[in-house]
Amino acid sequence: MTGHPARYVAGGDRTGEVTGHPARYVAGGDRTGALVLLVFAVKFFASWTRAEMQRPEDAAADAQRRVAEMQREADAVVQETRDLAEECRRLVEEADHRAMAGDREGAKELLRKAIGVLPGEGWEDTAQGRLGNLLRDEGRTDEAAACYERACAITPRSAENWFDLGRLREGQGRLDDAIECFARAEVGWTSDPALKRVIAEALVAAKGRREGR
Repeated sequence: MTGHPARYVAGGDRTGEVTGHPARYVAGGDRTGALVLLVFAVKFFASWTRAEMQRPEDAAADAQRRVAEMQREADAVVQETRDLAEECRRLVEEADHRAMAGDREGAKELLRKAIGVLPGEGWEDTAQGRLGNLLRDEGRTDEAAACYERACAITPRSAENWFDLGRLREGQGRLDDAIECFARAEVGWTSDPALKRVIAEALVAAKGRREGR
């Protein structure tokens, strides 16, 4: 996986979706949102008033119950996000099998589904990169470039995605852009020594062609 579960909780707006934070409803400007906010405010005021009237030991117990409730909600968000990340991973792996079997359309459909599972997190960068490869092979270079760029934006340290984008730009004759991508790929993360070597060679070759033009 490309990210620690903590990233999922910090990123996106899933916490609001699960806990039902009133701000998400008020944004729509409808009556329901205003009512939810009003109820929330009344409950908060009642809770504050009750806490003021409680004895110290009762107030401490009430605070502990609230903390425990908040922890349960946070745990639920973490678990839901982990489940979504696992679903995304499964879709990407299934898409790889489909592509290897020659079912490119089926693979692309699965990758697009994976991209929508947990946008901006989890395996989306991998799914975008895989989809970019399939589109590139079909000659749909602009769409492929958009996939690579999105993948790089999600995981800026991904050597593989920067390298793929560099190859694409090189094929489009955009040598300066290709060199920048190769340079980013060279300092990016990869556990594949062979890919590191290929990236370094591509960068040297591209610089040589630029100097000779």
